[in-house]
Amino acid sequence: MKSKIFFEFFPVPDYLLVPAAGLDISDRSVKYVELSHNGQIKVKRYGEKPMPAGVIEEGRIKNKTEAIKVLSELKKEMGLNYIFASLPEDEAFIVRMKMPPMKKSELRGSIELQLEEYVPLPPDQCVFDFEMISSAREVEKNGAEVSVSVLPKAIVDDYLEIFTAAGLEPLLFEIEAQAIARALVKEGDPGTSMMVDIGKIHTGFSVVQADQVVFTSIIGLGGSNITFCLQKALGLDAVAANKLKEEKGLLRSQENQEVFSALMPPVSALKDEIKQRFSYWQNHYDKDEGKRSSIDRVILVGGQSTLPGLREYLETHLEVPVVLGNPWVNFNLKQDELPVIDYNNAMRYVTALGLALKNSHLKR
Repeated sequence: MKSKIFFEFFPVPDYLLVPAAGLDISDRSVKYVELSHNGQIKVKRYGEKPMPAGVIEEGRIKNKTEAIKVLSELKKEMGLNYIFASLPEDEAFIVRMKMPPMKKSELRGSIELQLEEYVPLPPDQCVFDFEMISSAREVEKNGAEVSVSVLPKAIVDDYLEIFTAAGLEPLLFEIEAQAIARALVKEGDPGTSMMVDIGKIHTGFSVVQADQVVFTSIIGLGGSNITFCLQKALGLDAVAANKLKEEKGLLRSQENQEVFSALMPPVSALKDEIKQRFSYWQNHYDKDEGKRSSIDRVILVGGQSTLPGLREYLETHLEVPVVLGNPWVNFNLKQDELPVIDYNNAMRYVTALGLALKNSHLKR
């Protein structure tokens, strides 16, 4: 991830490369991770605060006063100042463009002129930045392939407002999928992966090509839907259903038959959504580039991705290996070193980890 999403709007001079926490804000929580970089990247501290229901819905801030209150409490308790913050994928667009040969200094202006062909937003009502997929050295000779991230300006302004009102200074903003990719895809990996981020409320899909995010999509199906089906089928309360889901999941055994059957409808629906996007990517032809590079693996991520048996179930229905994401793939841990955050929790903190890793990228 060489370039900086929305970095043009929040530039960080070299003398301001100070420690910054990765801050992942969503409909239900605010998570942060701060790293230390003394010879080896390590987690210095991390934490989470709940976001009351209705304050943020589908990425839109509905109650700024309450959102500022939560963020202010987090700042006071943890002494946070500088942050690298996530922006919601719900209304984000990530598109690929093939640019003709031109000077590097002309790329941004040329992309802006073409934006309306790709996203349903007037240029003056959106914020965008881009990452190079092809080599930046070939721009003037052969042109460039770029991944362009776009968000409504009103959304960006709202998040900037609540952060600054809470006393937090965002050094940059980044779409969730970009941060997740930085955490889970080994830097320099030339392959093409589909990431499936299963949260409580939503599931996000993204395709990462040569460690750049080139496609995103989101649906309103997540762990809460799976838990509710278990509640309804077995007559359990939410706490008991969630515990049973986490312990038994989709394990195939005689004693787990009721749980398996109850979980099948929402899990099967999730599988169908993955297959639909997988097939679209594999079979879609770009007008400029022809057939896209094939997905070589599916990476599961998010707090709900560790459901027992889910990986195995999905792998039987997809054409490629399905793996659980490794949040520490870019940390270069020693062979016998245990991460500070246990695996299940680390999967919930992947976005914040990816944001916090931005510091190490800026210093390269």
